Amino acid sequence: MLSALTFSRGGLYNAVVMIALAFTHSLREARGRFVAILAVLVIGLAGGYLIFPRLNAFTGGMLEERFGNLDTTLRGEIAQADLELWFANPLLGVGPGISKIVRSSFSGIAAHTEYTRILAEHGSAGLLALLILFWITARTYLYAPTVEAKIWVAALVAWPLVEMSHAAMRIVAISFLIGLALVNWKTVPQDESAGKKKW
Repeated sequence: MLSALTFSRGGLYNAVVMIALAFTHSLREARGRFVAILAVLVIGLAGGYLIFPRLNAFTGGMLEERFGNLDTTLRGEIAQADLELWFANPLLGVGPGISKIVRSSFSGIAAHTEYTRILAEHGSAGLLALLILFWITARTYLYAPTVEAKIWVAALVAWPLVEMSHAAMRIVAISFLIGLALVNWKTVPQDESAGKKKW
């Protein structure tokens, strides 16, 4: 609701990807399948027939106009300009914070796509950082011991990775959620959990 009232399309897209990943993972287990389908139906019906119409009326139709607009507000063009900087400076990049100054176009405008910004400004070191990020997130997901753990890893990683595609690294929530997703997931053996006292 906060995303809608602030007209933040990106926040809503992040949430949709998170929910979609959690939903598809939940379908893999019989006990979670019914709950997942029921939850999606309830959220979809409530959002489509109760929440959205009221919020749209409250904003005078501006909400529908905002979310119906698929314009990237120059994000694609800025990302392309950053890629051109990277191709021209593949080894070291142009330096941290310098891409918005030296671009041939969109000068003075900060990057909104972290993936292209890090390549333009950090060069091969940025590429290595991205590869390490993708490797450790994939490794954490693959080694998660249960379906529930995989759901948490996938959802917690999805939000920041999608956010980085349209808002760069503007908020601390990105690094916080990635760190939270990469915790060392362990399960407690059944005999141990049964023997522990519950307070």
